[in-house]
Amino acid sequence: MSTYFPSVNNDKVETLEACVIKNGTALKLKASRDLVDEHGNTRAAGETWLVRKLGSYLPGAYEEDLGFVTASVLTSSNALILKASCNFTDCYNNHRKAGDSWLIKDTDSSMHIVDVNEQLVKRVNATVLTTDQFCYVTDPYDHDKKTNNFGTRVVRRGPTAFFLYPNEGIDLQNHKTGIRNISVLSCRDGVLIKALQKIGDKNPGDRWMEYGPQAYLPPSEVEIIREVQQLPLDKNEGIYVRNTKTGQCKAVIGENYMLSPDEERYSLELPALTKKLLSKDPRFVDDKLITCNCPFNACVQVFNYLKKNQ
Repeated sequence: MSTYFPSVNNDKVETLEACVIKNGTALKLKASRDLVDEHGNTRAAGETWLVRKLGSYLPGAYEEDLGFVTASVLTSSNALILKASCNFTDCYNNHRKAGDSWLIKDTDSSMHIVDVNEQLVKRVNATVLTTDQFCYVTDPYDHDKKTNNFGTRVVRRGPTAFFLYPNEGIDLQNHKTGIRNISVLSCRDGVLIKALQKIGDKNPGDRWMEYGPQAYLPPSEVEIIREVQQLPLDKNEGIYVRNTKTGQCKAVIGENYMLSPDEERYSLELPALTKKLLSKDPRFVDDKLITCNCPFNACVQVFNYLKKNQ
């Protein structure tokens, strides 16, 4: 503390008070002309910077106070994606190039103050997968190459929690959230698989079945077309089945039947009037055989829909 007696050649412009920099804050300054700050750093006119040292700080005559910047608290469930506006070295001593994007997590720091050379792109939450869940991550980040593998995807299985790096995404194809459940298959279940890429002896476009019992986790090179269950058919029950390769249709009656990779259930094509009459029976389903209970010592007249002259 001292007493200042102004000279007759000086005019008092304003009285400045020291700024108190607390934990989790930084003071943002701007140079109104070329200068050297109190830490010995050369500042060009118009340059902005942060003062992070805790305690009182009195801005110089050519330092403009732009206010305080508050830190973002980082936890295991949230992180920040930042982007460099120019070439610089950040507070963690990492060199960043203009346009680079990176992720700041709680393993880097418990809190982060966005620097003047950094742009906050967005805040991201952790993706949490339980034991029976998985997801596909597109354009995954390669930590060795420090870049994304664009055009590829990887599968991540729970239990785990992770943050999406810049340019990464979760594949939402045919799914609302992208987080899928692992298929738990019994001995009567199966899943129809289609290869998206070359995998083993399978070529792109090939289809095959994976049968239970197992917990099936599809690799990133395939997609699940549908789940298939074995159909227990009584001796008086049947279904229509069509081969997707040959187009041939057949009826399967009275057996436990599992559709093959090249088969699908076929809906019988009936005239509108006939279908309307059959629909009166609540048991009628157009991909099941039409059955009629014939009592003892009775007869049934059958009409051939394909050959109307019979």
